[in-house]
Amino acid sequence: MPIYPDIDPTRIGIYAIKHTTSGKRYIGSTVESFKKRWKEHVRDLKYNRHHSPYLQRAWNKYGEDQFVIEILEESRDRKYIRAREMELILLHKTWEKHLGNNINAHDASGFSATGKAHVAIDPEGNIHQISSLKTFCFHRGLDYHAMRRTRSGKYLHHRGWRCYYELPECIDSPDEFKIKIKQALKNKVKKAKSIQVGNAACAVVDPFGVHYEVTGMKDFCSLHDLDKAEMISVKSGRLPHHRRWRAYPVGAEIPDHEEFWKRHDGKIREMYKNRANTKPKINDWIVTSPNGEISRISNLSRFCKERNLIPANMRQACLMNRLHKGWKIEKP
Repeated sequence: MPIYPDIDPTRIGIYAIKHTTSGKRYIGSTVESFKKRWKEHVRDLKYNRHHSPYLQRAWNKYGEDQFVIEILEESRDRKYIRAREMELILLHKTWEKHLGNNINAHDASGFSATGKAHVAIDPEGNIHQISSLKTFCFHRGLDYHAMRRTRSGKYLHHRGWRCYYELPECIDSPDEFKIKIKQALKNKVKKAKSIQVGNAACAVVDPFGVHYEVTGMKDFCSLHDLDKAEMISVKSGRLPHHRRWRAYPVGAEIPDHEEFWKRHDGKIREMYKNRANTKPKINDWIVTSPNGEISRISNLSRFCKERNLIPANMRQACLMNRLHKGWKIEKP
C-alpha cells in the first residue's frame, strides 16, 4: 500500500509525488489539503484514470509502494502557490520524460508556465490564460469538444464560458453577453418559422386548416412542439396525421380540411364499432394432472408458474400429444 503520511489536514501548498527508485517527480499544488490531494491522486491511479499518462504508466509498472508524497513549500496565498508551482516545474523540468511525470510545462489547472495559447472567459467575466485546453476543461467539469467548437466560432458559448485563440479587442460584459445570447435564441425562433413560398420542402396543414409552406421541418416542429419523425411519417403517407397536423410533399393534392376529418373520424368510429362487436378470443386449455384430476384453464403461463412447469414445453406436449412432468394438456 502507498505511504499515507501523518499530515495536518489544514496544510496547503506545493507538493511532489516522487518515485523512490528513479527519483522522477510529479509536481503539483493544492489549496485544500496535502492529505486530501494525495488520496485523490492514489484513487485516480488505482482506477487507471490519472490525467498524467507518464505517472500512470510508472504507477502500473513499479507498483504503489514505490511512490511517496513530498511537501516542497507551504503557503496560504493561492496566487503565490500557483505561480511558485509553475516556477518549480520549470526549474526541475518535470515535463521532460526522463526527468519527471508532469504532462507539460504548465500546472495541473492548465495555466501555462511557458506561453499562452488560449484565452477563456468565465460566466462572471474573468479572463483565464491557458495552454492546455483539455486539462483546463478536465479540472473545471467542462466539455472539451464543446469548448473547441466555442473557440472555432461554431458555438456562441459553453455553459457561459467563451474561448478564443487570442483575446478580442472588444469584450462583452457578462450582462451584455446574456443579452446577446437571448437575441441569438430569438433569431433561431424566427428562422424556425421557415415560411418561404416557392422554395418549400413540404406543405403542412394545422388542426384549424391553416396552410404552411415549410423549408426546415426540424425547426418548424421545434417551434410548434411537434415530433419530427412523426411528421415525416405523415408526409410519406405512413400516418394520417400527427396531433391533427398533416404534411404533404410539394405539388401533392391537399384534400379539403372538413372532408378529410369527416372521412377520417368516420373510419375511426367504424373501427371502434367493429372492435366492440368482436367477441374476445379465449385461449382455453384442458389439463390433466399426474393424479388424474382434470381442470380447464385460460392462463397457461400463470398455471405453469404456480406448479413449476415450463409453458413452452407444455405447448409442445399439446402439439406432440405427450406428457410434460406427468402433466397432459390438450385443446378443448
